Parts: sequence; structure tokens; C-alpha cells
Amino acid sequence: MKHPRSRHKLNLALATAVLTLIPAACAPTAQTAEAEWTRSGNFAEPIDHRIWDGLLTRYVKPSADGVNRVDYAALKKNDAATLKRYLAAMQAIDITQYPRNEQF
Repeated sequence: MKHPRSRHKLNLALATAVLTLIPAACAPTAQTAEAEWTRSGNFAEPIDHRIWDGLLTRYVKPSADGVNRVDYAALKKNDAATLKRYLAAMQAIDITQYPRNEQF
């Protein structure tokens, strides 16, 4: 079992990678996001992040200095389409239909 801090570092590293690939035009305004997140739905099924977890596992590795590194070149070469599909699936979700704890 991985240490929770290591998992957090992996998530942070890949999130940083993803954010560099998403155009700023796709991001909602702060007001829009805040208004959307104040609502809370009641979908019981959690959002499926298995694809994201797989990308983290494959492309984020600890280096000798203890910093987790993303192999951006391999990600782009081998799984750019997978990442795009995952992001499209996340963007298609009406987050307001999920309980507040699932929204964050």
C-alpha cells in the first residue's frame, strides 16, 4: 500500500501536467464555479477515476531525490488520447448532481 503522502504527490504531479494541457478558455469563471459548487445533488454512484489512477500509476514515478516526476513524453506518446477521453468524460459530468463531498 502506498503512503498517503506519496499518493497526494502523484495526484499533484499529474494534475499539474493536465492543467498545462487544458486551454484556459475551457475554465469557468470563478463566479460560475462557486455558484455551481454551492448546490448539492444526490447521485449515489461516485465518479469513476480509474483511468486517472491508471495514468498516475504509469507516468508518475519517484526520482532519486524523492520528488515524483511525470514522464510527459511517454504520456503524450502513449496515452494522450486516453487523457483526452478522461477529461472529456469529466467535463461532461453535471457536478451539481453529485453530493458536495463528491464535487471536490
